[in-house]
Amino acid sequence: MGKMKHSFKERFAYWFDTQMQKGSGALIRLLAIFSALAIVLITVLLVAFGYSEAAFGADVFWDSFATIINAWMPYYSDGDCSIVYLIVMAVAAIIGLLITSVLIGIISNAIEEHMDYVVASNMSSLFLAQLCENYELDWLYKEILASWGNELYLKKAKDFGCDGTYTTVQLRNLTLSNNCVLLGYLRAETYESFFNPGLTEEIQLNAEDSLIVLSEN
Repeated sequence: MGKMKHSFKERFAYWFDTQMQKGSGALIRLLAIFSALAIVLITVLLVAFGYSEAAFGADVFWDSFATIINAWMPYYSDGDCSIVYLIVMAVAAIIGLLITSVLIGIISNAIEEHMDYVVASNMSSLFLAQLCENYELDWLYKEILASWGNELYLKKAKDFGCDGTYTTVQLRNLTLSNNCVLLGYLRAETYESFFNPGLTEEIQLNAEDSLIVLSEN
């Protein structure tokens, strides 16, 4: 049997999926390459249409770079009001806007991944330490870590109307009234997590901090 031939679309889809799976660092590198190619393409177009007055198109290269990086739409007076120049630079600005949007998405996902890792790392250490001290907790952790029933969630403090100073007892009663069991909290600014705080401990929360809870949804 001969080798199965894959279309360009299928090969590209496979390559793109592979890049997506490599994580945020690989995606940022890919985005940087795309940005560089876009700058070069816009520069070549502007030079070809005769809008460069400097050697090797240095002036329009800088204009292309600034427009894409800043996602800045050109003024009508730019390029001596040339329609071609305005269209090319408007396309560059739109490309820049798309690049900025994608970059924001990549960074947001990277932050979420980091936050999940911090919580998981601290929880694993606490689980092991408590199991060593009290093996009878084994059944409880099996329930928590089971693939059905209750699960662990990070829920914004603002979802519970929290924004101020509360004792652990107050927070537990508040989460229980929402069918959640409080396990700890996580600081939005530092991604530092705290588990099993003392009952009388006063906890300062802002609306963007998260409560670590056990809940069905």
